[in-house]
Amino acid sequence: MIAHGKGAGVAGAQPGHAGASGFLRQPGYWVWLLPVLAAIVAHLPALGCDFVWDDISLIARHPHIGEPGFLVALFQNDYGLEFGSRHATGYYRPGFMFLVALFYRVAGPSPMAYHALSLAIFALTTVCLVRLCRRHAAAAGPWFAMMVGLLYAVHPARTEVVSFVMSLPDLLIELGAVLAISLLLREAATRRDAVLQAAWLGALAFAAAISKETGFVLMAVLGGTALAAACFRPARLPATVSHVLGLAAGLGAAAWLRASADVAPSPAGAAVLRLFGDGSGVALASAWYAVRDLLIPRPAVFLHWEYTTASGLFRIGIVAVAAAFAAALWLALRRGQWLVAMAIAWFGAGLLNLMLVSTVLRSYDQRYFAVAPGVLLLVSGAFALWQRVCQEPFAGDRKHARARRLLAAAAGLYLALFATYTLTSSATCFNTLSFFHAMADDYPREPYPRVATAKALFSYYGDFEGAEEAARAAIRLRPDIIPVRELGKLLATIRMVEKRPREALPWLTWAEAAIPDNAELHHLRGVALRDLDDFCCAARSFDRALALDPTNDGSRRLRDACRAAAATNAPAAVPGP
Repeated sequence: MIAHGKGAGVAGAQPGHAGASGFLRQPGYWVWLLPVLAAIVAHLPALGCDFVWDDISLIARHPHIGEPGFLVALFQNDYGLEFGSRHATGYYRPGFMFLVALFYRVAGPSPMAYHALSLAIFALTTVCLVRLCRRHAAAAGPWFAMMVGLLYAVHPARTEVVSFVMSLPDLLIELGAVLAISLLLREAATRRDAVLQAAWLGALAFAAAISKETGFVLMAVLGGTALAAACFRPARLPATVSHVLGLAAGLGAAAWLRASADVAPSPAGAAVLRLFGDGSGVALASAWYAVRDLLIPRPAVFLHWEYTTASGLFRIGIVAVAAAFAAALWLALRRGQWLVAMAIAWFGAGLLNLMLVSTVLRSYDQRYFAVAPGVLLLVSGAFALWQRVCQEPFAGDRKHARARRLLAAAAGLYLALFATYTLTSSATCFNTLSFFHAMADDYPREPYPRVATAKALFSYYGDFEGAEEAARAAIRLRPDIIPVRELGKLLATIRMVEKRPREALPWLTWAEAAIPDNAELHHLRGVALRDLDDFCCAARSFDRALALDPTNDGSRRLRDACRAAAATNAPAAVPGP
């Protein structure tokens, strides 16, 4: 591996002349300037994209985002109430929602403004990652830091965090982790410096934990790794203890805030059980995809679905992955490679999070993947291989110069392939339909893109014919799964809008077989029966809907109207809004 140490400047940097030419000739500026430019150029198409996927319900159609009291109320809300699901999910992300709502007051529901915000945070994260490598891996030289920054900037796996505002929590945590590692590895000259660093670490831990649940695990892992490193450096132990106490204070404050809010129980416990149960297959597949996608350029916006079953072999594989990370971490600590040790711990925690999420969603999504530490480890390994194979045996030889040119060309081609995929992936997010059509083309046997396309065509564009075509395509693929069965409600609604309520009832019955306790379904059945003048049955359907969702005033008004019509044998009056 590469050597690590504290470096104040860039190796080989010479004082330049004043002016722009002197500025550009200094290698230290190019080390971070090129990665930032690459990040902006590679993700530039995102600025012209509309809100897609859940960003529509999260920002454009959020019912309360512009209200004056929302900035305070969101700290008491389950994230599911803000999200497209509109029901409690057990997620608590007020830090992210506060940023989104605060920015709404500045830019309004402007997709370009939100994408520009995401791109700015991504560029800032790139700068901080380069600075971390320059400061704590100075012996590797400026090229190492620049390669880490460039690969991170153009990696397709970061397309989602720029194109989707809903992925900002993952980017905020990545930025927080880079800053936290920098503080954990920094020498404290005085006790006051140690206290200030601990305070900053506490603030970063708090911000990460209220941005997304994974912030709790990641900051705890980084603190534990710092303590383990201090065992190899006893002189650093007092400062490290103060750092860890700062992290613990921040995480404790975030835990207290969550406990005081109206949040459903976290699904983390069920995910852990599934990791060694029926979700072990998809978890191991997700780990494999993550490593593959880190190394091999490919488009990276969309989910991968895996319906792998559990087996004893998969469970052994999960244990083997954990053991491999533990061994690599111990070896890095023993060799004094502190930055590499932090990257291993971070990458391992990110991989664990990806595996846990995949057990619940039954899919693999790259936005949950920790790219920054993976890139750092990849470039670190490449530089170590270069030093061992070429630089040391052929130092000063012509073969060394030729190998260096070939390596530079290969690295440029590698980065160009990544950047090309990032550009094309960003462009597919132009609008909701282009996004889901591209997803459907990439996964021709998966129903989800068709389900989402049908809902988007119906809800956002009013294209009933296109919505029915997409819904029927999903039904042909997987008619047995719940998301597809829920399309029965959409198809029934189309029939009722077209004044064909009798044809709506079979679709509602088909959907009810999979979702019998769905309040919306029984409400729609009541509407269809009312339109058929079957007021008694309609009232019973509205009663069932109210038993499942007592807050639905529309069902209550329609039920009362149907009861009155049944009593007088007159057509039911349609209640006002």
